[in-house]
Amino acid sequence: MLSKQGDGFLPRLFKRQYYPAAELDLTVFCLYQGWLDAARAFAARAAIRSTALYPELYHNTGSVFFQMQDKERAMRWLQKFLETGKDEKAERMVQFMRSVN
Repeated sequence: MLSKQGDGFLPRLFKRQYYPAAELDLTVFCLYQGWLDAARAFAARAAIRSTALYPELYHNTGSVFFQMQDKERAMRWLQKFLETGKDEKAERMVQFMRSVN
């Protein structure tokens, strides 16, 4: 039985959510083109606009910072991604960054 306050599920169910798929696609495109500043800008916009859990956003943003050699930010985003599930590539990236400390 639900309390008067609810369990938090129903309010989230009916809340309007935004998944930044377009921004994430542009992030990946720019990353593959080597346009790291543009990729970072699109990733930041996606992170600001996202209202829902979006693990791919965390992984791709971590990858952008990894390519930019910003180890601290890359680790933060990749660890946030790993909290949502297991991924060998992300785990290897985190281990690599820890080893070059």
